[in-house]
Amino acid sequence: MPDRHMLHRKPVVALVMDRYSSVIHRAVVDYAAQAGWALDATMAVASERYPLPHADAILAVYVISERTRAWLAAHARIPAIHIWLSETDVGRGWSGVAEDGQAVGRLVAEHYIGLGFEHFAFYQRWRGPRSDLRKEAFLQTLKEKGYTGYDLVSEKRPKRADPINWLSDQLRKLPKPLALFVQDDLRGTESVYACQNAALSIPDDVAIIGVGNDELMTHSSGIPLSSVDIRVEHMARQACGMLAQRLMRPTSKQQVERIAPSGIVPRLSSDARAVASPVVARALRHIRDHLAEGLESENVAVKLGCSRRWLDLEFTRTLGHPCAAEITRQRITRAIQLLRDTGDTVEAVASTVGMLNMPRFFRQFRRQAGMTPAHYRTTKQSRL
Repeated sequence: MPDRHMLHRKPVVALVMDRYSSVIHRAVVDYAAQAGWALDATMAVASERYPLPHADAILAVYVISERTRAWLAAHARIPAIHIWLSETDVGRGWSGVAEDGQAVGRLVAEHYIGLGFEHFAFYQRWRGPRSDLRKEAFLQTLKEKGYTGYDLVSEKRPKRADPINWLSDQLRKLPKPLALFVQDDLRGTESVYACQNAALSIPDDVAIIGVGNDELMTHSSGIPLSSVDIRVEHMARQACGMLAQRLMRPTSKQQVERIAPSGIVPRLSSDARAVASPVVARALRHIRDHLAEGLESENVAVKLGCSRRWLDLEFTRTLGHPCAAEITRQRITRAIQLLRDTGDTVEAVASTVGMLNMPRFFRQFRRQAGMTPAHYRTTKQSRL
């Protein structure tokens, strides 16, 4: 039976997050409004943990810190439901909703195999129970299909090594084309930067798929990121429903629900065909194949049978920048690769990528690479 005092007031539910998610926050707020809860979200965006003398229940989100675990143990008398449980948390006897990490790993492996890839890798900045489960399922599925995958863990890098440069070096060494699965969308964005730093083409040299399908993260790097939709909002709603049942019928019995992913949301990072605009997809292929020529956005527009203004609008809507910016980006990316891998002079490299205006080449190179071409060659070749 519910506490008789709760029959005369709104239940107070504390929302505690170790990893903030606006999607989860919004879903909990909406559910709380419908259920008549008084939601205490003071610990949703802060790392501090306070006593809860008046809380009737706790919703804990993506618990990873020992501080939060100790805090939950100190408040064990208060019913708690977890959103985005890890398998370690399940072993602690906690109740809540978890992603089906094994299904996530299998899904990505089968997707990449279906696209015809033969070389695979999994990247994570730090090991953790959620990403480890995805990785194990990914690598095991590859093994069952007759393939092997590389395990890239950034925490194994030398202490003073920059993680982006470390990942660039690792990706450069691996066979191509490479199908890269990363632990989440944040590391997916990191992987995009690492590929650009290594002058590796996405998705031709390295295809990338993240996890979470976060709308902001998947569009933060200039190259839209493919991602597994693990139904985060659905997890939040299911957990709220589980908590509502606990408030009505208190029980100490463990309850765990695993949510299967809805699928992979394909974008440019794993498949050029995933570009929303067919015109932009054709334009990208044309730019890549004719980069060494005196290519300008007007030439691309003529080739595709459209106006330059309309083409720029399509590029900006799809990729976040106009066609001319994409041509320059691809040229500088190619120049970086040539400076690193050949002995060609800087002038010869500029000519090879179709940039005969040397002041403009130097200016654009510094803007994208953060240093002059000569400095880049010196620093990068010294590390090989």
